[in-house]
Amino acid sequence: MANLDPEPVSPTGTALRGDWGLVATEPAGPWLRATAIEPGPIALRARWHYLRGLGDEPRLGSLHCIDDEQWQREIDLESEGDLALVRQATDIARERFERLRQIASHPLGQVQALIGLADAARQDDDMAAAEGLYREAGSLAAEIGFEFGVLRARLPLAHLVRRSGSAEEMLAIASECEALARRLSDQVYVANALVARGEALDLLARRDEAVKVLVAAMREFAEIGTDVGIASAGLRLLDVHRRREDADAILRLAPRVMRAIEATQQLQEAVDVYDVLAYAYVKRREYADAVDACRKGIALAEPRYPRAAAHLRMTEGLALRKSRQPLEAAAVLVKAYDYFGNRAGDEVTAAHCLGHLADCAEDFDSGEAVELRLRAMDAVEQTRSRQSRPRWQQEYRERFDTVYRGALLTMIRAGDASAFAAVFESLWGRRLPGVTEGVRLDPTADPLLIAQLLARQDQAQRAGITSDPHGSHQLPRDPDPSARNADLPALYADATDPALAASYRPLTREQGLALLDGISPDIALLLIAEVPGRRGRVGWLARAPHSEPVLGQHELTTDELTLIDAFSERWPTDAAADAAAPLSRLLPPEIADLPAGTPLQLVPLERLWSLPWSALPVSGGYLGAAVDLLLSPSLTLARTSGRPLGPARSPGTATLGCIGPGVLHHDLHGLGKESVGARTTEAATLAHAALLDGDTETVVVVAHGRPAPGLGHYLEMAPDRLLTPAELLAGTPPTSVALVACWGAQVPGPTTGEPLTLATITLARGSRQVLSTVNELGDSASAAGLVNSVIARGAVDPWPKALRWALHRRLDDLPDEPLVNWAALVAIGGW
Repeated sequence: MANLDPEPVSPTGTALRGDWGLVATEPAGPWLRATAIEPGPIALRARWHYLRGLGDEPRLGSLHCIDDEQWQREIDLESEGDLALVRQATDIARERFERLRQIASHPLGQVQALIGLADAARQDDDMAAAEGLYREAGSLAAEIGFEFGVLRARLPLAHLVRRSGSAEEMLAIASECEALARRLSDQVYVANALVARGEALDLLARRDEAVKVLVAAMREFAEIGTDVGIASAGLRLLDVHRRREDADAILRLAPRVMRAIEATQQLQEAVDVYDVLAYAYVKRREYADAVDACRKGIALAEPRYPRAAAHLRMTEGLALRKSRQPLEAAAVLVKAYDYFGNRAGDEVTAAHCLGHLADCAEDFDSGEAVELRLRAMDAVEQTRSRQSRPRWQQEYRERFDTVYRGALLTMIRAGDASAFAAVFESLWGRRLPGVTEGVRLDPTADPLLIAQLLARQDQAQRAGITSDPHGSHQLPRDPDPSARNADLPALYADATDPALAASYRPLTREQGLALLDGISPDIALLLIAEVPGRRGRVGWLARAPHSEPVLGQHELTTDELTLIDAFSERWPTDAAADAAAPLSRLLPPEIADLPAGTPLQLVPLERLWSLPWSALPVSGGYLGAAVDLLLSPSLTLARTSGRPLGPARSPGTATLGCIGPGVLHHDLHGLGKESVGARTTEAATLAHAALLDGDTETVVVVAHGRPAPGLGHYLEMAPDRLLTPAELLAGTPPTSVALVACWGAQVPGPTTGEPLTLATITLARGSRQVLSTVNELGDSASAAGLVNSVIARGAVDPWPKALRWALHRRLDDLPDEPLVNWAALVAIGGW
């Protein structure tokens, strides 16, 4: 290939050749004497960086003793390989880099060859091979102190991570590489790292930040004068505009990007521009132009770049469907799915393809949409479950909300209750079903000790707190979160995250479709969730006893959304029942009109979990006083056991009671004589042990629950006895438990999935019924009276019935009572 002939030897190359040899002949540096300015070509720039970072003492000096012919042969092979990659001549690039690897006189040449081979594998869509080669190159570069080589090997890993890993991890790698590039004063790699950062920010839906970073990258590349870089950064910026659905911005930027691509003859990038342009035409309803752009791109891509051709077919399918040609769209989309369907690492792309096919199936009413949506969601769920951090699993829920949204809405339109339940169960996450099997934390990482240290640290931060003027002694706001030791939360995450993430159990098809069979027909059921990615819309399944399920969705008003925002975090401490009344539309007629005393299983997801459900008005007064309300964060945990739910405190069996320090009004008199001694350290010790390994039938604890950053929360059972969630993960709690404390079943702040709290873990680990809270609970005479009534009634009824009985007795007083004194108290479990 004539266009791969090496450039003539430059004066810079000759000067650098002389400096390279100094390491073999001189006793000490500096080594850059003739080469004062950083050279442009990557082959020379790599060696320049190596010499600059070598330090005073020579390393591998004998390997620098090479003749001019060997030096030039290595430079030429590397330069020809790089140019072949730009021209998409992957086979030639691979041959040049393999030869360089064989003849390299110094490990630096081997590093450069490995990176080139990795780039070629990536261009050939062999991502597994590419990752292995990049990692090998990075290790060798680190071994010889070649920081520029570490940078070149590590930055591509950021792009590989995005395919089936975490965008947060991608952002961390890109930021590390940017810092290293700035330390090396390498403007090209600073700009390259900015591109990766911008892409990661885009995936994390931080798109305003992504635009700023990518514009900065384009500016850096323009200053350097590299069209290759301008094209790379411009393409990523076009992708951001695509996700922002900004067709005008795409059409303004695309000509500039295409000029840079044409100047460098970059086939892959040219194809990608056609794809983004086609999407812009779709948004402008110029469907013929969109199809034309896709087909031009496919013709260009197919011989060399089948992945891009498959992506273009997905966009073409979208355009054809929008132009009311669903059969033609489906045919094109099937071709795209044939490429992505069975490729490792492409599961989520295949999921999007299946979603588009489901849209087509709904258009021509083929009856296949439900199955296609389930397959799409399963593909995302499998990838989500493989993430090694809970927050990365939550990232997948948010990044792929279009897949979950499409599945949920399709099931509603199809009226398929079993499929709706399968989708619904996956939305918030599937760690609690895994917790039922027990989570074994790595003892060598000391997770239990770190949890205790975090709790103790939080206690120290809370020193000197006084009660509020209303005498309700609500949990105070954290005085200074920034003062906390930053290391402990990170240590705790490292010690617990892998095991918690590994507990994620994606539903099998059979499990998902059988979920509703596990709920007794005698029980009313409400499954309700916000529609993913559509703020202001909720979807639900409602079933009255011995009735068919009804599916529905509706838009929320601005006032309803404002209330959900307020009540999904810390409730206003003075809010009464009338404040929650506008949320009554969350109850479908099948639930709002239930006869008094009907058992109701309620499974509200995500932000809806911590709403004051008991206070919603119904025909019988308030929901909590009208029906036997039992909440669950998971339909799996709500499935009916083989035996009916019995009294919370079985007659003839002892109940362990414990009152934590600082609790003023709660006295547990509802336990009768068993309340005597409940404030002692001995009572706390016995209750703590029983919660972890309880032969005791019932344990009742009233204590302060404290949110703690990094830990979630903890329970103050005695001055020297704190209960943390980590302790419960492998425990075997009693059949019936009451954890009457602020934040028993919910922790304020950002979520990483369904709540792994003291109450929900206790439920998952084997308790049949748990009395707890979804927000702050007042330490007031009124709240204490309610708790005592519930606990006393628990001798004859399960917690949900006992709570309804106690609330009904106070029905006339509830309108004026702060919600924190009664609606925060809930029964959790399954009938």
